[in-house]
Parts: sequence; structure tokens; C-alpha cells
Amino acid sequence: MHRDDLADIARRFRTRFRRRLDRADIALHLHRDEAGAYLLGEVYLAAALAGREPGPTGNTHHAAVPHGVYPAAGDDRWIAVAVHDDSGWRHLADALGWPPDPALDTLAGRLAARPMTDAEVREASKKDEAEKPTRSQTAKAA
Repeated sequence: MHRDDLADIARRFRTRFRRRLDRADIALHLHRDEAGAYLLGEVYLAAALAGREPGPTGNTHHAAVPHGVYPAAGDDRWIAVAVHDDSGWRHLADALGWPPDPALDTLAGRLAARPMTDAEVREASKKDEAEKPTRSQTAKAA
């Protein structure tokens, strides 16, 4: 959820509340940065514990590899891929026809090999059309 989404929810809540009470003088204030702070609490905490500012992470995730938006076949077409567990990784690798690699069977292994894994997923995704579900896009964890 994005901080603008939270601000939009607050506006909708205010509107419904005003209608319900039939009062236009009710105000609800939610600053965008306050909404952002709610979403970034773990980043603030990690920065305080590490003693340094957090850097950009792009589309990566600390507990999912691969995790990103990759190019698909066609002009300006994209596929989102997120693998959150070892079972999901096995299903993705099977769907793409990749041979088993014990080094990538665990999250720790995939985190260590993130650049290589992202490059391989990027190459494989270029063969799929974003509008048509394929084996790789519909592979589900058992």
C-alpha cells in the first residue's frame, strides 16, 4: 500500500463520516508523511539500529528472490514475479525448464545469487506475452 492510498482512505472515511452525521464541519487530517511513516516503520527502525541511512532497494525484497518487474515480449510489456518460499522457487524453476540447482534451493542461496537469478528471470520473461498467462506465470506453490 502506498502512502497516497492511506491518504485516500482517510478522505473517504471523512466523507462517509460527514454524511452519516449530516455535518460538514468535521475535519480529518492525515499528512502524507505520517501515512508514509506507518508504511516505513521497519526501515526507520533498521536505520536507527544500523546507525546509517537506508539505501534504495528498487523492486527487491529482503525475503523474496526473485522479486521484481521484468520485461515481457512486446513493446512496454511487463511481468511481475515474486517468489516467497523454497516451494515457490521449485515451481518457478520447473515451469521455466531450469535444471535443479542446490545452491538456489534456499532463500539464503537465492539472496547470494540475486543478480544472476534476476538476469535469468529477465531473459526468460522476455519470451512471455504479458497478456497471456503462461506456465511460468501461473505456477503455484503446492
